[in-house]
Amino acid sequence: MKSEYTRWISPAAIALWVISTGILTFLPGSSLAASSSILSIGALVAFAMAHGRRRFGLKKMFGLFVIAVVLANMFENLSISTGFPFGHYVHTDAFGPKIFQVPAVVGPIFFSLCYIAWTLATMLIGGPESPNDLRFLIGTPIVASFIVTGWDMCSDPIGATIGGQWLFEDGGAYFGVPLSNYLGWYLTTWAIIQTFNIFLAIRWVAPAVVRITYWYEVAIFWAAIGMQYPILLVANPTTSVVYDTGGWAWRSGDILQNATIVSIYTMIAAAVTSALAVTTRYNFLKREILVNQLKGKSISIMGDEYKSLNY
Repeated sequence: MKSEYTRWISPAAIALWVISTGILTFLPGSSLAASSSILSIGALVAFAMAHGRRRFGLKKMFGLFVIAVVLANMFENLSISTGFPFGHYVHTDAFGPKIFQVPAVVGPIFFSLCYIAWTLATMLIGGPESPNDLRFLIGTPIVASFIVTGWDMCSDPIGATIGGQWLFEDGGAYFGVPLSNYLGWYLTTWAIIQTFNIFLAIRWVAPAVVRITYWYEVAIFWAAIGMQYPILLVANPTTSVVYDTGGWAWRSGDILQNATIVSIYTMIAAAVTSALAVTTRYNFLKREILVNQLKGKSISIMGDEYKSLNY
């Protein structure tokens, strides 16, 4: 009963994120906008915690949360002070209270995005089959970091110009954002996910059995997060000139159009590809069962031991 109840938390979190992000998109100046911003971040965290708990348990997910908060704040504060790894930049007060020089919400955002990207990478690569599964241990952080950096390529140009949430010292060639920022994002997210994978290997427990809809939830949520940029473009048909801190002028419509293009061919593409990959694995398993009449035998797929196809 408890498992059936908690299964609905992650879909509910997706719905909450969609509603709160819709308010931010279509009613940015309303009295609901401030609370909707907090709700959208809370929905991301709730989804990652609830979804990950079903397969790995709450303690493991709390471990990822701590890893993400510590490493994200370490790398961001380091970069603000030294320029490594993101470049020289500062956060404005748009995101509220800070931990040293970094908004407190940054760590939870890294946690949520890294979890989703890591799960998408798992759908592509498979595993973990064992604590010594190097394909999973090393492969998923590499792939997941590409996926989550795709989100940052959509988000950061908007925040550095239109939103005024972070400011790079000399601007940057990519709508006010320098190349170093994306190299820093890749490094930071890789460090978070690689550390988590090592943590899982050290404290190894075989992942719980899950239905195929479990995987589809992640793909749907990532696609929804990607779709906010085309919707944002439609919701803002007029364009204006905005400036980065280097003094370069950009058109807001071009920035949003760029985010739309990148989101379709990185974020939504990753969601679709991951969903197709896991569907192919499950269909292969179904054929194997039918051909070899293995209904009563245990078959390993996606790191789980299946005695039947429960989806």
